[in-house]
Amino acid sequence: MLVTIQGGTADIVYSSLTVFFCTVRDFLDLGEIIMYPSIEEVKEIAKDSKIKRVPVCKEIFSDAYTPIEVMRTLRNASKHCYLLESASQQERWGRYSFLGYNPSMEVTCTDGNMEIRPISEAGDEIVETLKVKHPGEKIREILAQYKSPVIEGMPSFAGGLVGYFSYDYIKYAEPKLELKDHEQSDFKDMDLMLFDQVIAFDHYKQKIVVVAGCLTEKIEASYSEAEEQIDAIKKWRQEKISSN
Repeated sequence: MLVTIQGGTADIVYSSLTVFFCTVRDFLDLGEIIMYPSIEEVKEIAKDSKIKRVPVCKEIFSDAYTPIEVMRTLRNASKHCYLLESASQQERWGRYSFLGYNPSMEVTCTDGNMEIRPISEAGDEIVETLKVKHPGEKIREILAQYKSPVIEGMPSFAGGLVGYFSYDYIKYAEPKLELKDHEQSDFKDMDLMLFDQVIAFDHYKQKIVVVAGCLTEKIEASYSEAEEQIDAIKKWRQEKISSN
């Protein structure tokens, strides 16, 4: 069972951004690409002290590549990547395809032994290990550190935890079952990774929405860093198109 948990999504929508989004899309139709929300909008959203991360994005046309083709490339760039489809029970085809790579954290648990491992390019990760009765409590703590608002006009998933919960995860809610993994020690009760960057294919509008997170504790620096990350993905796409 594959699941996604958005980064502590708050049940709020900033309708004041609607006019701004419409203006941005008008510019996009003319070929100009602008990141939204703007840094001023982010600062306004960050006034809510519960918000720790604000997703920002740019849109580009998706006329050259399919999600599967991008996924093949991501697999060469990162050991950890994913492809999720957004179709609901009422839909034959989902509006969005979500892709991501280079997670910043991995959270696993087997028989109550939980490991939290930051992932860095330097490979100097320090793994936090702890014994838990229910992993959900620690997962909620992690999500609270990356609590994000729902922003109107942005894809339904804009970063967060991606991974799986096995069937044996039920034992944390029903301890009387006494389920223990004796035969498949490599298959964990849960395995989640924290992804900040998202590549969302909008099949309805034939565009790609590239998302990164801006941390509210250091808005100026984090906003610039998010824009650099988004532009790096855009540059990679343009280079791929030029090489074909």
